[in-house]
Amino acid sequence: MRTAGFNVLTTADHHDALTQIQHGQCGVLLLCYSLPSPVRQQLAEAVRQFCPGARVVAITNEQMEKPEFADTFVYGVEGPEALIEAIRG
Repeated sequence: MRTAGFNVLTTADHHDALTQIQHGQCGVLLLCYSLPSPVRQQLAEAVRQFCPGARVVAITNEQMEKPEFADTFVYGVEGPEALIEAIRG
């Protein structure tokens, strides 16, 4: 993502992600569907509250019609170009 020109904050801990969101440090939240549903919901709701206008993009390993808690999704095997396009969306 950095090589595509994005400023990236990353963490493996959802509490750290929540703290960053609460400080308004988000433009796009990338959520992996491997996270438990309550965590995905909590982070997406925090983005809506603390970063109005930010987008939530889910990365999934299966095709779906509409992602739960996200504005859009990227099917993981589509590659980095699809992810970049979804972020820029």
